Amino acid sequence: MKILDRKNMKHLLALAIVLSFAMPSAGQKLLVSIDSAPNQMELSRDGRYFAVVANTSRPSREDVLKIWDTSTGREIRLDEKVRESRTVFFAFSPGENLAVVCYSPKVFKGVIDVASLPEWKKIRSQKVEELKGRLNAITFGPKGKWFARLMSHRKIALVETATGKTIRAGELEIDKRFGFGTKHLYVSPDGKYLATYTYNNGTEVWDATTLKRVVQFPALLNRNSDGTIKSNGQGFSDMAFVPGKPMVLIRDHRGLQLCNFDSKEPVKVFKVSAQRIGGFLENGRVCVIGDAFIDLKTHKKTTILPRIPGKNGSKHKAQRTCVSTDGSTLAALYDWNHFYIFDAKKLLSKWREKQKAKPKKPVAKSGSKKAKQKSKAKSAKFAKSGSNKVDGKTMAQWFLQLQSGESKKRREAAEALAKFGKRPVPRLIKLLGHEDVARRRRAAQALGVIGPPASDAIHSLMKALGDADDRVKKYAQQALLKIKKSK
Repeated sequence: MKILDRKNMKHLLALAIVLSFAMPSAGQKLLVSIDSAPNQMELSRDGRYFAVVANTSRPSREDVLKIWDTSTGREIRLDEKVRESRTVFFAFSPGENLAVVCYSPKVFKGVIDVASLPEWKKIRSQKVEELKGRLNAITFGPKGKWFARLMSHRKIALVETATGKTIRAGELEIDKRFGFGTKHLYVSPDGKYLATYTYNNGTEVWDATTLKRVVQFPALLNRNSDGTIKSNGQGFSDMAFVPGKPMVLIRDHRGLQLCNFDSKEPVKVFKVSAQRIGGFLENGRVCVIGDAFIDLKTHKKTTILPRIPGKNGSKHKAQRTCVSTDGSTLAALYDWNHFYIFDAKKLLSKWREKQKAKPKKPVAKSGSKKAKQKSKAKSAKFAKSGSNKVDGKTMAQWFLQLQSGESKKRREAAEALAKFGKRPVPRLIKLLGHEDVARRRRAAQALGVIGPPASDAIHSLMKALGDADDRVKKYAQQALLKIKKSK
């Protein structure tokens, strides 16, 4: 009897592939998978509970709240009204195991519930329409004793969690034209400051006692050369107070910016791909964002989180992270809808070891004979292929300008790269396969400007016609037409 015939071998191979994808490496645990990328993900104070607000597979595609116990993987059964309604805002208390959720059974008919875990026992409920306005944001204060509630008409209230009594209420001096867009509200770890973001005013920090503005960061706004604010937005995605220091981290079009209250210009700008700040470790010294730990003292960024193998053999890096308030647990989102839970203390130990490790020595010193020979050979090869500068800039400098947020500068860079002939094409082909959609778009556009010399990219551009992004498809099609017409 043939036990391992061809059919059985196929089944075994398929099972092996599935297991290799689903089984995480040591020290990690695959928690859940959802239908789409989450709009919000949070860990409770002690890391025991993990919550996600994401689109469901329902026809309505509404945002729905789901909570899991990280130790058992069991999903917490929520109140029926919460389960069946669209979740507008959600937050875990940094103190006790409490949660506040604003859900909307009908349009503009929101309800705010405060509930305890693990059984989701409702403590108090309030209708949003009673507050006379649209609710824009909710966030907890230190230890969860109170939460801040921001309304569309710029009115803010600090509400006692246990009783629902209003501790303090007032109106923030936000520009009236843009007060309705204030959907970002943050509280400092010590509860002394609040922060908001609006399109025209940027990030503003407020005194939580007097509700007066402490500092504003208008210098960070994305402006045109004449000083006017750009109409294509600021690229703002997140902000966080640095624990124990009068500093904030702002994630926008420039990158991750470390700003001091005393200076309106950033102290340091970090290049990061992740859009959301995950949290802090080591008493606020280490900021977690994406797969990296950033030392706010030395300004050194270190990749810590491992890459997870995918179905097609490629490895995915963490797209988004969140850290529990006590710093014990870290949750990471991979491949847009798979979550892993990590022991944050082990990751911190790994980070410490990397900081102690000596930097790697260069292969050849700048003054050595080998380095000089390599440099001469490179220079000779480059000289044969043409000039090493166009309009006073090197090819590397033009590639850097190609990533600019301004369309005029990107166009100028693409035209300059075209003057280098075929030389930029291999690098642009690589950018066509980049995980960042903005880089894929710009690569396709640049190849179209280069025209016939970019004929080596035809195969990659044909492949880009199947890209998930519509604009990448459009630019790839235009580039192919320009290359083929000129042939």
